[in-house]
Amino acid sequence: MSGKQIMIMVMVMIVVFATTYILIDLVVSKNRTTSDTNTNSSSNTATNEIAFSKLLKQSEENYYVLAVVPDDTTTIYSTYLSTITSNTNSNNTLGKYYTVNMKDSVNKTYIGEETVIKEDVRDIRISDTTLFIIKKGKISKSLTGREEVLAYLKENLPKK
Repeated sequence: MSGKQIMIMVMVMIVVFATTYILIDLVVSKNRTTSDTNTNSSSNTATNEIAFSKLLKQSEENYYVLAVVPDDTTTIYSTYLSTITSNTNSNNTLGKYYTVNMKDSVNKTYIGEETVIKEDVRDIRISDTTLFIIKKGKISKSLTGREEVLAYLKENLPKK
């Protein structure tokens, strides 16, 4: 074999190895991206958790948003909200609910000494767990404090 033939064989081997590496990398990264997307969408769908800044930016026209402060828990609220929003026989026109975990660093800027509700989300501050009723992209009603929120939810449970 001449030096020219050896060079051609080496070049062919380099091209084959490079092509194989690129194809494997593309397949692995595509699977990783698909897996990450599936994980994120299934966890968000299960919990309906959003950032506070997205309070008025959900796709539904009417919905609830429950902003839970760090020293409270979502369990009891979620139970009531699930019952209310899943019951098709009730007069409920708010078919979905979202939660905001105020412990998350992106949401902490919305915690204040006292609750202040404004039209612009950037100006809202909450001091206690707050339930927002959103209709047509605006805050229709807000209820602040565990007792007030639970009273509203109990009152709006479907009648048997």
